[in-house]
Amino acid sequence: MRTAANMRPTHLISMAFMILAAAPALAGSAGPDVGPGLEALRSGRFDEAGARFVQLSLQEPGAPEGPFYEAFQTWWRLIDRSADAALRLAMEQRLAESARRARAMESSDDADLRQRGLVFLGVSLLIDAQSKAARGAHFSAAGQARQGHRALSRAVAERPADADALFAMGTYNYYADHLPAFVKGLRFLLLIPGGDSAAGIHQLERAGAESRLFGVESLVLLAHIFSGSYEEDYARALGYLDRAVSATSGSPMVSLARADLLYKMGRLAEAAEVSRLSLEKTTKADDYPSQLVRALAFRLAACRVKLRDPLAALRGMDETLAGNLPETEVEQKRWLTLWGEAAHDVGRIGELEPLMRRIGAPESVANQIRKKFGSTTGDPVAALRAEAFGLAAANRSRDAVDQFQAIATEAPGDPRIQYDLGRLLQQQGRLGEATPHLKAAVDLAKGSSSADLAGWALLRLGWQLEQEGKRTEAVQLYRRAADLKQFGFRAAALERLARQGAPPPEG
Repeated sequence: MRTAANMRPTHLISMAFMILAAAPALAGSAGPDVGPGLEALRSGRFDEAGARFVQLSLQEPGAPEGPFYEAFQTWWRLIDRSADAALRLAMEQRLAESARRARAMESSDDADLRQRGLVFLGVSLLIDAQSKAARGAHFSAAGQARQGHRALSRAVAERPADADALFAMGTYNYYADHLPAFVKGLRFLLLIPGGDSAAGIHQLERAGAESRLFGVESLVLLAHIFSGSYEEDYARALGYLDRAVSATSGSPMVSLARADLLYKMGRLAEAAEVSRLSLEKTTKADDYPSQLVRALAFRLAACRVKLRDPLAALRGMDETLAGNLPETEVEQKRWLTLWGEAAHDVGRIGELEPLMRRIGAPESVANQIRKKFGSTTGDPVAALRAEAFGLAAANRSRDAVDQFQAIATEAPGDPRIQYDLGRLLQQQGRLGEATPHLKAAVDLAKGSSSADLAGWALLRLGWQLEQEGKRTEAVQLYRRAADLKQFGFRAAALERLARQGAPPPEG
């Protein structure tokens, strides 16, 4: 669930994106039975869910639920196809149909029907506003946002404890309060209602605890909020995802979100195990989309790369790519970059060109990959390094240390060799011997491509200082790691800053 990547800071209604991303269960108690479709949706069986919602639209021509969830299916396809104008317009058409049906209900004398209409009207309009803003139609977006907020405000006023309305309004309140300053300035010109992040979190908390229909989605959204740049409380975010996983009996979709967060926090072994179990579940059935299977396989491979087991990472990636190729340029670049990183470590970089041809990478992507890895083709110690990683994977860590020491003699200026040697020595409890190699890795690591290497070395040096009772000095190193540009595991550094006595770093 890496949905934050789709949020652009200049979107007038960027908060409405999160309503769509985390609200696949907005249904009033008096509405049609959407349970089977929601179960399929939450587990990641999108084709089945989509078919059920299309059928619902036809069978219940007055219910907004059908077209609303059809729009959600289209949104999922837009994640990697954000520039697909036809697909975006198709989504907006289904949202307009949902809003049309909901408007017919909002003036009903039946209180339940009216409430259901207000909630679906509000959410459909807000999502439509975000989509219009994404394609530059800002004035149309502002109008939709005003109408959507007005409908939700009525729903909350009529039933303050309505979980549907609380969820949608809580989402609006939080993200409207965190719009960029430029957008907030335009908000007054366009008469877009403001937000209240504290109130939004409280409303989402209530929805997560009380809603039968979309408590899971509230928990996932809260996890997204607290793992984001505004809140940065990763332990709290993980707590929400733990509850969501429990509530969905281990849905692969929710488990993927949890694995992504664990990875971000540097808890790599746990993230790998969560990914592995979910991958086994999805590959044993034929009703999970290939995109979800690839996402789980990618997360597992990324964990193995950062756990310094490139051989296992390559085996897993090769197995996945044998029959499940990435479909978009963005995804192709991610897979090729990860594959290249592992291949570099074990001397298989020469296989990168055939792989790029096999997956159909366009020349623009291929050139970026060549620029990143092309200079490593003649690595003189690649075979020795591959042997060292093989020894480590076979639990022959002392032999692996000997091998890395020999390689370090051949290539003393290679920061990766210095890091791998220091890492293995530290894992064997030889802390004094590990220190100079970890320090050398920090000193030798240059540029964004080595940021993760330097960051992990700083975390390991800090952990060693904590073992000596030198928390103050350790904190200084953790802060350096957290402030390191392009360090992909800043969350791991922040967790060590916030909580004393963390276990040894894993990366």
